[in-house]
Amino acid sequence: MAEKKTRKPRTVDPDQRLALVDVQIERFSRLCAEREELLKKTEALAAERREALEKTAEKLKTLQEKRARIVSLKERREAKAAGIKKPTLKQSELAELATIKQLMAEKGLTIDDIKNIIEK
Repeated sequence: MAEKKTRKPRTVDPDQRLALVDVQIERFSRLCAEREELLKKTEALAAERREALEKTAEKLKTLQEKRARIVSLKERREAKAAGIKKPTLKQSELAELATIKQLMAEKGLTIDDIKNIIEK
């Protein structure tokens, strides 16, 4: 059979009560200090992890850019092997564009003016 637990008698003496409260105050003060220290350590660890995350994110971005450059190079090589050339302006077209730009400059027209005329 389980023994019946008896309660401690209530302390009536004020000095004893003060001593008990002082012990509790000491215990909770120590507990608060430990938790503050733990929080500081946790915040420091979180800051380190944020820095590590930023570095990792930067590395990921550079690797993704590198991948895009490699894919672009591969596509250009495949296009070159297939004989597909990038469309380029012929010399005659370039000369005509230069003439048009010169005429626009003489008349004082801008590209916006030309767009407005075409849209009408």
